[in-house]
Amino acid sequence: MSNNKIFNYEVIIVGAGIAGISAAKILDKNNISNIVIEANNRLGGRAKKAPESFGNWFDLGCSYLHEGDMNPLTSIADSLNVPINYENSDIFSIEKTKYFQSNKSFLSNEKHLLKKSHDKFLTKLNFFRHKVEDRSLSSCLNIADPYYTIIFDYLTGLNGIEANLVSALDFASVNDGKDLIIESGLARLIDKWAKGICLSLNTPVTQINWEKDYIEIYTQSKKYICKSVLLTVSNGVLRNEDISFIPQLPNYKIQAIHNLPMGILNKIGVLFKQGTFKENDIGWYVALTDTNDNDKSQIISFEIRKREKEHMIFFFGGEKGLDVENFPDKYYKIITSFIKNQFGNLIGNNIIEIIHTSWGKDPFTKGSYSFALPGHSSERELLKKSLEKKVYFAGEATIKSYYGTCHGAYISGVNAANAIISDLSD
Repeated sequence: MSNNKIFNYEVIIVGAGIAGISAAKILDKNNISNIVIEANNRLGGRAKKAPESFGNWFDLGCSYLHEGDMNPLTSIADSLNVPINYENSDIFSIEKTKYFQSNKSFLSNEKHLLKKSHDKFLTKLNFFRHKVEDRSLSSCLNIADPYYTIIFDYLTGLNGIEANLVSALDFASVNDGKDLIIESGLARLIDKWAKGICLSLNTPVTQINWEKDYIEIYTQSKKYICKSVLLTVSNGVLRNEDISFIPQLPNYKIQAIHNLPMGILNKIGVLFKQGTFKENDIGWYVALTDTNDNDKSQIISFEIRKREKEHMIFFFGGEKGLDVENFPDKYYKIITSFIKNQFGNLIGNNIIEIIHTSWGKDPFTKGSYSFALPGHSSERELLKKSLEKKVYFAGEATIKSYYGTCHGAYISGVNAANAIISDLSD
């Protein structure tokens, strides 16, 4: 390398989400110079704080520590003395979920029947997995099943897209476990954990040139030179080609990027006056409503939390999630009407504020998390594959079994950093 080519850093990490932060921590421990450059004006990626008025517990993005017993963020929280709430760690189970239909609670035998329907779905899913058949997730459901709509909507929320567009094999790889909550909010934990990393905010990357024996990274105002680059940006950013590459990425990589689109899961948060809810109101709810807007409002899923603030958090995935972004006022009316009809005017009149997320319109994510199209489950490995020991990829979209999760992003960042360290030492 000529003398005028001086490395700014050995490694540049693009994206200050959980994957980028975890990679930076590993590189720092190994005394490898690095910087995390982030297009947004904050770190955290899809871990995002709500306005202070909503209280600590309300996260606009990821909020649960899934697989809490093995989740590395659980031990990080413990090491930073950040309290974790272990109550209701099985909040999403059929047994714990509170179901309502036409303002009446499900009878216990109805829950039993719903569980039987869900077990049939899991059996068929497992059958396809062992046969290594990568069909659509909806093909594991029986449309004639009386609980088809509930399970379909549940799967749509989990994936951020309608179940007929999701790879069954990809979904079958996901692990179960406890779902834990950080008392101060997951986004605030990430802020605390990230302290000490070398970080540049408001620095969108526009181009990466990797054709030489070094890498040139161009932002809107600066050029960096490094030995290795780690891309941890959302797959939505890659799919939109917000970053150009010289030379162009190989065809297999481009195909993997496009076969792992971004699903949409948006939240509507409702803040209530203190004292609105009782302790036994806390939990996860699924309501089959009489509202029918082309089936987009037929099922409403939400959570009631009662801590330093009291919330209802409504979740809308797929087409409904997009609708929330495009027609928020319409959904505010639907939610307000639903609360009054289901819980009474007294509670409805205790509403202080309503907010919503718009992850599809977020220019730095362009979606909530990735899903694999049917037939393309294996392409997460292709997305992760490094290029010539110079260009590396991490993030939830690159990791099987843990995709769409914070700990998946964390693990992918650690793995990528270790690969970089190994390659640099060769």
